Amino acid sequence: MNDRRVIVLFMVLLVAIVVAGCGGQRVSTPTPPPTGEQLLQQRCLNSCHTVDRIDRATYDQAGWEDAVDRMMGRGAQLTSEERATLVEYLLNR
Repeated sequence: MNDRRVIVLFMVLLVAIVVAGCGGQRVSTPTPPPTGEQLLQQRCLNSCHTVDRIDRATYDQAGWEDAVDRMMGRGAQLTSEERATLVEYLLNR
């Protein structure tokens, strides 16, 4: 019975060493933020609008900011950084 306990203890320690050794070696590459074009494709065109509707819009910066804010009020999911990126992209298309 003592031998069995030693084997179980050894296995538990071995698993703990392997798990601890794996935890600190991961290196993740940061994901770059989405571009304005990507945001338009992912958050606007696929869910609510066609590209024609956006192409017909002739807003200045304040107009695009208002339009994007309205869409966010209706459920468009954008962080403040993504909002700024999208407005800049729409303004310069």
